[in-house]
Amino acid sequence: MSEEQFHFFVVLTDPAKHDSILLVNATTIYPNVPYDPACILEVGDHSFIRRRSYILYSKARKISLQRLRQLIAAKTILFRPPPISPIVFERIAAGVSGGQMSPEYLDFYQLYK
Repeated sequence: MSEEQFHFFVVLTDPAKHDSILLVNATTIYPNVPYDPACILEVGDHSFIRRRSYILYSKARKISLQRLRQLIAAKTILFRPPPISPIVFERIAAGVSGGQMSPEYLDFYQLYK
């Protein structure tokens, strides 16, 4: 699988607080295509971001730490250094309340961030 086939995911919750984590991904912004404006990522916010993108809160995923380990072992999920900067993480976290995240995941985020 080439890197072009992967999406940039961010772990929003603290894995030390629960046996599951909440992930959100970045999606490219295309002209004339609606997007969630709660958090925009620009080229340079992380080395993986090569085009102006947004956080797709409506497609947040909650997965168990055990499943995460399986996905890493299968190379379905790859870690790409460096981690996002604290400033970019704060922008992503701040967008949760204004984004289109489901109430269930919003509650999970509030409990385990």
